[in-house]
Amino acid sequence: MPNYSSHLIFNFIILAILFILYQLAGSPLTTPQLALFLLFYTLGSVILTPDLDSKSEALRRCGVACMPYRKLFKHRGTSHHPLWGVASRILYVALLALIILWAGGALGWRFEIDGGSALAFIYLHVKEIGIAGAGLFLSNMLHIVLDKIA
Repeated sequence: MPNYSSHLIFNFIILAILFILYQLAGSPLTTPQLALFLLFYTLGSVILTPDLDSKSEALRRCGVACMPYRKLFKHRGTSHHPLWGVASRILYVALLALIILWAGGALGWRFEIDGGSALAFIYLHVKEIGIAGAGLFLSNMLHIVLDKIA
């Protein structure tokens, strides 16, 4: 089984190749959209990896916030599924965010998203959410592929 460093090297070599192909395709994304993809690809490669379900470098980097995730999922189970693994981590992070927002609200903090609701925000930014999701999904798929071939 490849270690954390092997996964990072593999993911970023593939990213470099994809970036060259992206440039040859004429850079179809805006600079902020590309930055969003790169941010979430990196996040998926460094912290939100399928190995959050084990005692791994990714878990150490994530810290105490990800300990419950490790307890919920057995190693190489749901977390390593191509679709459900990414979905489980996105839902887990969303749950953590909701807990933080709820605690902040209980302390009297006010949170507004563009002055409207979260659903309105999602509707207005569906393309950016898809780009961020694609970055997470691709980095996680490459992790799973390397686990299978190595």
